[in-house]
Amino acid sequence: MRVKMSTLKWIAVWAMVIGSVAAASGSPDILSPSLYYLFPCEGLQANAQTLSQTAQSAGFAIVLFSDGSATTLRGTESTTQSVSSLLAESHVLIVDGERFVLRSAVAGVAYALRPAVGGAELVISPTQEIPVIDALAAVFTELQTLGILGLAIDLESVQSFPADSLKGPAVPTGIALDSVLYDLVVARDWFAYANAKGIVLFGLEIEVVAEKLAGAAFPDAFVPYIVSETDRLAKLVLPIEQLVPLAKESAIGYVRLPLQPVAP
Repeated sequence: MRVKMSTLKWIAVWAMVIGSVAAASGSPDILSPSLYYLFPCEGLQANAQTLSQTAQSAGFAIVLFSDGSATTLRGTESTTQSVSSLLAESHVLIVDGERFVLRSAVAGVAYALRPAVGGAELVISPTQEIPVIDALAAVFTELQTLGILGLAIDLESVQSFPADSLKGPAVPTGIALDSVLYDLVVARDWFAYANAKGIVLFGLEIEVVAEKLAGAAFPDAFVPYIVSETDRLAKLVLPIEQLVPLAKESAIGYVRLPLQPVAP
């Protein structure tokens, strides 16, 4: 079952959520603060630059990545605050080209909307026990005020993960991806996880090495992300959400972080 957000008023959206959640067997009725939840989304209608202007007017912290540098704003004014401090804020918009991560909080939940394969992903982090219908209605309402429309949330494919677990989930079978990178993909906060693990992100992208199987041609869809290549290895800078699709390719034996030199 999918819930689609349109230009309906809050009451109509709330009623639609109630009916859809009731029919969705895979969706939890109550969201727990001990977990965070990943809801797959389709149909996102939002221009990153227009959203940036709207978020500025709403007082969000803004981080704009472009050509290896970052511009930082607080509302409509430039700021001297560091990129790392703004990335940790609860109300922030991070823009990298046409892709973005929006992080905010409403009654009972913190949330993030970020890129994902096939569209977007809504990350819900409850701050208290809250019915899923209330959480989604509150999030929908704020997204609508920011001009984000057309979002269809897949309630039956929601995933949940422990909020404070020291050990990440197992990498699913068929995904030849280093566990640290898989944990990044499903992390509640990409930037906080990368910072904790010492991973360098380039905006919403990451540098990785793909180990190719002997005699296999590198997948065409990922060739534009290659920065260097040998017979058996390819170094890429690619969007975080493309890590799993790359690791699923039959020509790829393993995807990992680049090896770091060790001091003698």
